[in-house]
Amino acid sequence: MFRGILNETSVYPREIAKQTLIYNAVSVILVHNHPSGECKPSQQDILLTNKLNKYWHLLMLIF
Repeated sequence: MFRGILNETSVYPREIAKQTLIYNAVSVILVHNHPSGECKPSQQDILLTNKLNKYWHLLMLIF
């Protein structure tokens, strides 16, 4: 859904929610890669995951 540059990308929760609703999905699996090959999640990865998780739960309360 999103493409980044060498060391960052922008992820928009509303776009994830939009696609989820379009496909009537009951769950979502989000993945990304680290071009460096490092498997350990960065602090930014953890913060984004937490943000998306909160957004997802809020969305499910609305619907």
